[in-house]
Amino acid sequence: MDTAALGSSYQRQRGATEADSQPPIPNEIEPRIGPVPGRPTELRILWSGGGCDTDYTVRIAGNDAGGMHFNVAQGALANPDCDSLGIRRGVVITFASAVDAATASGAFQAAVPGT
Repeated sequence: MDTAALGSSYQRQRGATEADSQPPIPNEIEPRIGPVPGRPTELRILWSGGGCDTDYTVRIAGNDAGGMHFNVAQGALANPDCDSLGIRRGVVITFASAVDAATASGAFQAAVPGT
């Protein structure tokens, strides 16, 4: 994760667990970004991956709404012909102070164009 854009507000990250997928994040952007219930300093960033994913890079920048933009880029696939899809991926990011998920935005870059 590129944490330089976060400055001193970034504290830590962890891999998302099954529990982090609930309650569902009600939007259609990829990646899906939402608050962690009861934890105002945390954001969930969730996306769909595949069985041949090797890694992801999350880059963070400011957006026009005054919030953060999360760009999730899929790394090279272990097997470029892999068609295994639908595996949940995600991270939970903790900040030094409360964050507003409503002003966050996101984009997903697939390793294979057009997917």
